[in-house]
Order: sequence, then C-alpha cells, then structure tokens
Amino acid sequence: MSGDELDALRAEVEAADAAVVEGEVVAQAAAHELPPPPSLLPYRDPAQIAPVSAQLQAIISTTVAVLTPVCPSLPGVYTDDTVKAVGDAIAPLSIKYNWQTAAWLDKYAEEIGAAMVLMPVGAATVAAVRHDLDNPPPDTVTVTDGEDAATVTDTDGQAADA
Repeated sequence: MSGDELDALRAEVEAADAAVVEGEVVAQAAAHELPPPPSLLPYRDPAQIAPVSAQLQAIISTTVAVLTPVCPSLPGVYTDDTVKAVGDAIAPLSIKYNWQTAAWLDKYAEEIGAAMVLMPVGAATVAAVRHDLDNPPPDTVTVTDGEDAATVTDTDGQAADA
C-alpha cells in the first residue's frame, strides 16, 4: 500500500469515527428503520432465551405436578408467575454455560420417567408403613372349638374369655 492510499484510508476511518461520535450513523439507521443489531452475546438475546425458558418452565411444572401428592403445598409456592420467573432467570445461564437441557432430558429420559413414577409411590409406601407402625392393630386371638370359631380382642391388655 502506498503512502497516499494509507492517508486516504486514515481519512476515511477518521470520518467514520467522527460520524459515530456525532450520531450521524444512528440517525441514518433510524431514518432507514433498520432493526437493532442482534446481541453479540446469545444469552442476552430474547429470541434465544424464550424457547429455553419455556422448556425449563415445562420441566418445573411437571416436577411440581409429580411431587404434589407427596408435598401438597408445592403448587402454592410454584405458581404460574413463579415458574415463569424461575425459567426466565435460569434460561440465560443455561445458554451462557451451554447446559443442554434437551440433550440431558433425552439422555436420561428413562431414568427421569422411572423417578417420576417411583418417587410418589415410594413416599406413599413410607407414609403407610409409618402409619402402621404408629397405629398397630389391637391384639386378636382366634379360638376354635371343633367347627365353631370365635375371635376375641384384647383391648385393655388383660386376658379375655371366649
């Protein structure tokens, strides 16, 4: 590049810098109704955040629905507004740190499905066993005499006559 070409290039760059400083470029863009430039950071781009947020909201809502039989107060905590706020808050982080929610769900679909069925069943089983241990049935004795049978219940800890 010759010295004249370099001087012309410098003059062009200086003119462009001056135009930006004076706001001419912004005014020109507004006059042509150009859309705003896309964000260079994808985790700040609403078009990329919205689908990830919707996916996270679906995961949270499904989890709350599955756990509600075990924890009936969850729907009061995870209202629609709260679920949306949580999804909107986590989505940019998911994009920024490349958390592949869909890939993760696909990879562990069977495990997640089994957990969603087994967690409420397991919790109900534990509750039933605790109830049975806390409330044992009264002592009963069956007395047989030939073909006749009688069941005697001991309610006060004393032996009962049949």
